[in-house]
Amino acid sequence: MLTITLLLVLTACLLVYKIRQRAKHDRMIECIPAVPNAFPLIGNAYMLLGDSQDTFELIRVYSYKSNRAGGILRFLIGTQQFFIVTNPQVAHTIMNTSLSKSYMYDFSLNWVGRGLFNTTASRWKQQRKLLNPAFSQKVIDGYLDLFNRNAENLVEALSTKCGTGGFDVVPVLTDMTLENICQTVMGLPAETMKTVVDDRYTHTAKTLLDVLITRLQKFWFHSDILYYFSSLKKEENRLIKIAHEITWKVVRHRKTMLQNLPSVHGTDQEPNRLSFLDLLLDWHAKGHLSEAQVKEEVDSMLIAGYDTVATQVLYTLIVLGSLPDVQEKAYNELQEVFGSNSAVTKEGLSKLVYLDAVVKEVMRMYPTIGALDRRIDQDIKFDNFTLPAGSTAFILIWGIHRHPCWGDDAHHFDPQRWLQRRVPADLGAYAAFGLGRRVCIGRSYAYLSMKTTIVHILRRYRVEANLPNLELKFDLLTKPVCGHHISLELRDQ
Repeated sequence: MLTITLLLVLTACLLVYKIRQRAKHDRMIECIPAVPNAFPLIGNAYMLLGDSQDTFELIRVYSYKSNRAGGILRFLIGTQQFFIVTNPQVAHTIMNTSLSKSYMYDFSLNWVGRGLFNTTASRWKQQRKLLNPAFSQKVIDGYLDLFNRNAENLVEALSTKCGTGGFDVVPVLTDMTLENICQTVMGLPAETMKTVVDDRYTHTAKTLLDVLITRLQKFWFHSDILYYFSSLKKEENRLIKIAHEITWKVVRHRKTMLQNLPSVHGTDQEPNRLSFLDLLLDWHAKGHLSEAQVKEEVDSMLIAGYDTVATQVLYTLIVLGSLPDVQEKAYNELQEVFGSNSAVTKEGLSKLVYLDAVVKEVMRMYPTIGALDRRIDQDIKFDNFTLPAGSTAFILIWGIHRHPCWGDDAHHFDPQRWLQRRVPADLGAYAAFGLGRRVCIGRSYAYLSMKTTIVHILRRYRVEANLPNLELKFDLLTKPVCGHHISLELRDQ
């Protein structure tokens, strides 16, 4: 009898504690507008239903609604508290104080493991410190000759499309950016790259992203148990087997190459000049990383690197092709700096101030990373509310880049804002490469690769496109569905 009484008392105490905690939680966030129509048990999770175009539309609509409401909204998935954030200062604070990503990132664990993209907050600092030397400016500048060579090859490949009308440029852009990644950060020679990273990779990666976004949308598959028995899980397993087969080939091929070359392990080559994969293999040789951990970092870098750059170059071409005056101004500038045939140099790129403004404005209007999330590690206090520990914030970069701090013309493309210093001073207002301490490690690499590619295309071809026809989707990246075809006309040399 005493045992039952004690059990009832403990249960009552726990219930009272939970009620008080819930009341405290509600007081913290009561002034944050709530997304309406949350249902018992599922909350607002039904909003996730749909396809990748519906998901992008959700991001677009709630970016607008959040900005109208002051830059933050709250909603529920099941009983879990989530926030939509488009206020740059709030986003900046969250991204600097909370390093943990939400449980949704774990959906990709079987694919990319705990590489830098997906690592835990406790491991992130050590991994970032390890990998930073591979993305030093000195190392990245050393890749410029290769960027030039591959961009020249791209321009030649595009010659067959010249004067033929609209076409999809994505496949050739993707091939080039994947070649850049494999030949630079992975250290694979051009002549062997295609045999190591075969044609299956891009299709496999694209389909895996589709699987992940489908799991995100079907909220009942957020449960590992329900997902485990689904046909979607079987498809994921099949695709991951192919992806891992390819990345294992990358790791072991480069490892074999290094064994037949003079040692890079701390003697013949400076650590701060090692490529990404060489650096990982150096740490593996010293016993600091397992071979499986090396592969996880390769998986993360491949998927994070090639597709984002290709998509951002595509958006730039679409915008330039739709705004002839902007395109001609950029072309005249690069002609003045480089002429028609000279190699693109770092010094020359630094003089392309207008093209730089164009690229930045394209990345503001059409960020490939449309949204990020963070799990709130500890209570974060703001003037009128507190974000409670254990909740999750969705940082909508699409909305941040259209926040009122950008002015009345926030929804309009205007590269002059970067030249006339009409860029907001708010920390976090520009987040094309992410925000906070976990900002993209490869941002300098991506920017140099993009600008070099665009210069080579523009000085050979006049681009035409139709921006109003562009329709987008969200499959972890913001990507075009239709309206993205371009046409090319050869310029007079």
